[in-house]
Amino acid sequence: MILLENGTLLRGRSGSDGSPDGVQMLDWNGTVIWDYQPPDGFLWHHDIEPMPNGNILLNMAEKVTY
Repeated sequence: MILLENGTLLRGRSGSDGSPDGVQMLDWNGTVIWDYQPPDGFLWHHDIEPMPNGNILLNMAEKVTY
């Protein structure tokens, strides 16, 4: 979880199987004010970086089966 300069919280979200399935921004009351769900077949991978211009940089990975 990351505390942003504007006082909101940025966190990665995990699915029921524990795999990362999205990113959320919350206010201090726990209200979700932004929610990002990657396209089918992708997930965020390990890192979330808020940028100075307000964008959120995510390290993404494609789900593949071997």
